[in-house]
Amino acid sequence: MNGQRRSYKGQLCTVRYVGKLPPWGEETALGVEWDDPSRGKNDGSLNGVSYFVTKFKGAGSFVKASKPSDEERSFERAMWEKYVSDEGTQTAVIQVSRSKFIENVGVEKFHRRQKQLDKLQVASVAHMCVGDSPSTVDMGMLRQLDLGYNLISNWATVVTICSRMPRLETLVLNGNRFNPLGETSDHISQVTEVSLISTMMPIPEISTLGALFPNLKTLNLAHNKLNCIENKHLPFEKLVTLDLSFNEFEEVPPVAVETLNLSHNSIKSIAGAQLPSQVKVLNVSYCEISSWDSIDAINESNVHTLRINGNPFDEDMDDQEKESRILGRCGKITKLNGQTISPREREDAELYFMSLVAKGQISYNASSQRWKELCAIHGEPASRQEKEEETTIHSRLVDPVVTYDGTEKTIQVLKTMTVPKFRATLAKHFKLSPLRVVVKYYQDGEYTVLEGNRPLNDLNIPLDRFLLEKKSG
Repeated sequence: MNGQRRSYKGQLCTVRYVGKLPPWGEETALGVEWDDPSRGKNDGSLNGVSYFVTKFKGAGSFVKASKPSDEERSFERAMWEKYVSDEGTQTAVIQVSRSKFIENVGVEKFHRRQKQLDKLQVASVAHMCVGDSPSTVDMGMLRQLDLGYNLISNWATVVTICSRMPRLETLVLNGNRFNPLGETSDHISQVTEVSLISTMMPIPEISTLGALFPNLKTLNLAHNKLNCIENKHLPFEKLVTLDLSFNEFEEVPPVAVETLNLSHNSIKSIAGAQLPSQVKVLNVSYCEISSWDSIDAINESNVHTLRINGNPFDEDMDDQEKESRILGRCGKITKLNGQTISPREREDAELYFMSLVAKGQISYNASSQRWKELCAIHGEPASRQEKEEETTIHSRLVDPVVTYDGTEKTIQVLKTMTVPKFRATLAKHFKLSPLRVVVKYYQDGEYTVLEGNRPLNDLNIPLDRFLLEKKSG
């Protein structure tokens, strides 16, 4: 029983101790470590005596062995309960041991159930107390399977289940607590994407999974309290995408993957040498990056798609200002914070950035390679200022008065901004969702709904006054 996975009212835990406690007399006690540490009451100690040690502080508590736990299911039973209709049939249950029962299924009924499962392409039995029972369910069409937050602890169970799913591509194992794999000749070669969120697998155990998943391309290790990882810990020859979000990294780990998600970590800065040349897509949103030097370091890498919103560069600076400065510093970025950058948007951002540098409003290394690139594209700032006003960034700015619910604000935007981005910008200023507002422009004494996807300056409408309203319904 020690090491057994249990569930009490939907809350998962691992048994760490079986024995007696003085306050409970002859009643057998179980010392458990909860997957959710907030449910714990101690570290495995009672009245100064240590009975077991929790992996996470305060995650332990004691329960009586007689306390009913949630019933464990086999994978077949969970699938049948969720996806199969047995109207008009009766089921016989046979007890095979003190704690295990099996369902007596006739041949006709079994084939009827199997036929209902044969066509499934996506299936989830998450949070259904699926345990380490053998599987006989064939699912030839299944491509995605979610086994998350169950009582599975042995990799052999996963191998058995997946062996009957030849087309399986995505396997979700979130929230399970696995025993070490050890040496094995088993493999799940059809699977290319695995999610191990909140499995709390230590790095050495993750390192043993290469043989089990030889064709893995995408691996999700979010929410695992990881703080270091290297290429040697990832023996997956075909790995392309790695998700390390919501962990405890303080710097970018040296992992050679094409897509790297490090959002919601404790990363404070990025050095150019930290980013392997293989990284093309980088997510460092909601970290603790506060220096523009980190943006300059990203420019030295091969990153072309970047998410970096939610970092404290300058809390008084709006998103449009930040994005303009990022694009000015990073010439390779084609997608920023989820938005594809058009050539016109990039040009506007770069010109604006150069004007700030020329005026001394921001400090920037004029001998850097990036500055030389900008000058080669747009010309030296001094000569640009001698051009006519319509060629400068200022001629592309407009300051419309926007009214919402009786409140007026003057908001500076680029005329080249597309209608959807303009709508999102206005909504943000009034702390509204852009999906739930309508923008109207004022012309000839009345307001008209602003529609389409074109830039504002291509619409041939006045840009001096707008009305923001919530969508009806």
